Amino acid sequence: YEISTRDWSSDVCSSDLEKSVQDCLLEEVRSGINEPFHWNMYRNRLEELGKMLRTNIKELKKGGASIVGYGVPAKFSTFFHFFQLDEEDIDFIIDDNPKKQLKRAPGTGLIIHSPEHLEKKPADYVLLFSWNYAEELVPKILSGKLVKKGIIVPLPNFQTIFIS
Repeated sequence: YEISTRDWSSDVCSSDLEKSVQDCLLEEVRSGINEPFHWNMYRNRLEELGKMLRTNIKELKKGGASIVGYGVPAKFSTFFHFFQLDEEDIDFIIDDNPKKQLKRAPGTGLIIHSPEHLEKKPADYVLLFSWNYAEELVPKILSGKLVKKGIIVPLPNFQTIFIS
């Protein structure tokens, strides 16, 4: 693979910044978001979410459940590896984009299929890797009868939407 990077820098001082940018920077300082304490809280929250996700997946798999991932966004690989998931946790992945289908998900051996793949044999659970589109994807998954037991939405707050 060939990687190209471009960097820009300038001697712009803060007085040359637009007022809106200055306001944002001041708000960041006022809120304390630049302080290590906030970043540690953020990391701790993500670690807790990761434990909940891994525990949930391990218990479901132990009970024989099938779990399929939905969506392969740019953040997929970071999510998958940060939360220490592996190929035994997810049976395969679904994505609506035909250009991604029948390829492997980044950093894994998991094959990406079209949603029609689930129409033949619905999964017990679907894990949304595109959780930021949950409002659109959950009704689509439910109306397509692509899942039998539940939809796992990992972020921003871990939840499982059970099928009644």
